[in-house]
Amino acid sequence: MVSHLIPLSAYCDDPGSFAEPRFFDAAGLAAGITEAVTVVTPMEVIKVRLQAQDRNKAQTGHEPKYRNAVHVVHHVVKEEGPAALFKGMSLTALRQGTNVSGPSIRSPRCGKEADKK
Repeated sequence: MVSHLIPLSAYCDDPGSFAEPRFFDAAGLAAGITEAVTVVTPMEVIKVRLQAQDRNKAQTGHEPKYRNAVHVVHHVVKEEGPAALFKGMSLTALRQGTNVSGPSIRSPRCGKEADKK
């Protein structure tokens, strides 16, 4: 994640104090929602389509409809439109937002010790 490139002390006004936890919660939630919208939801749609066709092939013996992830994107956009890549986005955004903001509930210490891992 890009947020790891910026030292934690850059977010602090007073070295040695505690950073505001609400800032990290809001930033984590925004990062998780952004991640869900731009990457996770389309990848989940692609993954599910590929998994479902493998299950159907085993049950029915039909040849698979999709060859790979790029082929899935091509067919979904052509047949259903680009919006189909974002099916289930609201729940994925909720999941990703809470997953990313959840670990930030702790109060990180500002200053040099904040940048140590």
